[in-house]
Amino acid sequence: TVYHSKAIRDEMQVPHLHINDKELFQTSNIEEYGLSEASMCPAEVYELHIDKKSGKKSLRLHSENCLHCKTCDIKAPNGAITWTTPYGGDGPDYSMM
Repeated sequence: TVYHSKAIRDEMQVPHLHINDKELFQTSNIEEYGLSEASMCPAEVYELHIDKKSGKKSLRLHSENCLHCKTCDIKAPNGAITWTTPYGGDGPDYSMM
């Protein structure tokens, strides 16, 4: 999705998606809801990782894929995610627009 959008950004920038309470996110958003953010995000920013040995579930965050739709900020259970403007407001450079 990100490739097809032609969004260009510095991949080394500080992540602009913040998990507000990591413990609550683990118990509620991952264990209870099965990481619903993964199914609502059009850019596959949220990945549910399951450790093969322990079976422990965790989040892998790929903020470099973000399309800046803010769905996660709006729809995440418990208001668990805060979306901030990357790099002080410039966001991605959509070359085809």
